[in-house]
Amino acid sequence: MGALVGWVITSIFAHNLGPWLFGAAFGLAAGLLTFMSLHELIPIAHKFDPTDKYSTYFMLFGIFIMIITTVVFIDF
Repeated sequence: MGALVGWVITSIFAHNLGPWLFGAAFGLAAGLLTFMSLHELIPIAHKFDPTDKYSTYFMLFGIFIMIITTVVFIDF
C-alpha cells in the first residue's frame, strides 16, 4: 500500500516539483533505514552475541561493502 501511495504522489507531483521531491524521498528513506539499524538491529545483534565476538566485525564489514559498492557503481 505504501508503494502504491508513493507511486501516485510522485506521478502526480514529480513534473511540477522538480528533482527536490526525489531528494527528499531518498533522504527520508535513508534516515528511516539508519534509525532502524541503530535503534533496533545493532542492539539485537549484541543481545544475541553478548561477548561481542562477531557482531561488531560483521557490522564493520557490511559498512565496508556498502562503501565499496557506492564507489564502484557511482554514476558521474
